[in-house]
Amino acid sequence: MLRPKRPTPAPRPAPKPLPETALSRSCRDFVNWTVAVGLSPETARIRHHALARFAGWCAGSGIEEFGQISHASLEAYQYRLATYLKSNGQPLAASTQATRLNPVIAFCRWLGRQGFVAADPSSRLVLPRQVRRLPSGVPSVEEVEQILAQVDASTPAGIRDRAILETLYSTGIRRTELARLELGHVNLASLSLEVRSGKGRRDRVLPWVRVQPAGSIATWRKCGLRSPSPGWTARSPS
Repeated sequence: MLRPKRPTPAPRPAPKPLPETALSRSCRDFVNWTVAVGLSPETARIRHHALARFAGWCAGSGIEEFGQISHASLEAYQYRLATYLKSNGQPLAASTQATRLNPVIAFCRWLGRQGFVAADPSSRLVLPRQVRRLPSGVPSVEEVEQILAQVDASTPAGIRDRAILETLYSTGIRRTELARLELGHVNLASLSLEVRSGKGRRDRVLPWVRVQPAGSIATWRKCGLRSPSPGWTARSPS
């Protein structure tokens, strides 16, 4: 029996605009630098949101420019994250705390490299200890087969969806990597696929653990989409 689907949380309201300070402008400059040096848009997005939270906390703590950031103030912000309770009464996970602290540390290091501060105030900051746990709620082979069986493979869209699900299951690629996957990245002869600009903007080649995805993609090609084309995961062939 399949596990019940988790409820989709309601969208959060947009955060209130932060007061314009020298610190918030410096944070924006750092995010722009992140893009300029070629880091991924996702990294820039994470840094933007994390630094917006940090700048908001700083504004409420009387810190308006980067020169006022100290080791003590960073530890105070870290304590704030460690004791913060979400709407369900649960604290932030250690991984979430690290996600919000790492961009602040990167920002402080950038300030030092640019010569804006004499010393990096984050150099002695100790990050929360990360606990490595095995994944929970992993579906069994039988449950995966039930999920795949729900796809109507008699239609072009169903063949596409089957190929998507089987590729995710067989290769373990990330959903954003799948969204960028093109048919030209698929090698049916060697039963492998090329992931372009994956995590860390690195390319890699992955084998299929099972051959079914290759069969589904071959069938999908025969349905009408014969040449490599971006966005194959987003539409069905005509």
